Amino acid sequence: MFSPSNVEAEEKRSIEAYCQEHQIDGLLQELVEGLLRDRPKTTAKVHFAHIIRLKLMKDEPCSEYEEVVKAAEVPGHLLKNLFEATKKITAEIVPRETIRLIIQETLKLLSCDRVSLFIFDRRINMLVLNASNLEQPSRVQPGQGIAGSVFKTGQTVNIPDCYQDARFEQTFDDQTGYRTNNLCTMPIIDFEGECMGVLQAINKLDAGSGGFTSVDEVLMENLTQH
Repeated sequence: MFSPSNVEAEEKRSIEAYCQEHQIDGLLQELVEGLLRDRPKTTAKVHFAHIIRLKLMKDEPCSEYEEVVKAAEVPGHLLKNLFEATKKITAEIVPRETIRLIIQETLKLLSCDRVSLFIFDRRINMLVLNASNLEQPSRVQPGQGIAGSVFKTGQTVNIPDCYQDARFEQTFDDQTGYRTNNLCTMPIIDFEGECMGVLQAINKLDAGSGGFTSVDEVLMENLTQH
């Protein structure tokens, strides 16, 4: 005979079995201990999400990282650098300082010459560009250039030789004398699946570099989630 109490008891047993099988109690203890030890300025929810993302990437790659991790395993020292970089970013609560940290840490982590962070402003329907080579932010229309295109499509663009790629617009280089050899541009997707901006790394600094690698994409993708 159907009984709500029977259903509740069965659900309780299923939950207990799942928790035991996947060692949920141990995971929760590890997360809480880390929260008490690190004392981040963010909420516990944000901190826990950050730690779980790093654990998934390092120990048990989830589907969104799987192809990249198979193609190139992220070295341990880079994972450590990534953890330190994202810990600094998530600990900052002032938006302007967060933007500065994201640019600064991306420059170091990806070893590149320039980094641009485009944040979508719904009030003016424009992307506000903050860059390592700019003193003041500027504005870019959605769909304009590679960054604007990435914002609209939500697809990563990694170009190893910009002057051999028809998508690259040379106007900025022509005006400034700067030469963009390679770039990697990635959308910033929020928890609801909407694009809220773009992160762009320009000119890999490694000697003889053929551009940004799959490892760089893994590191950059994690940074975009902050």
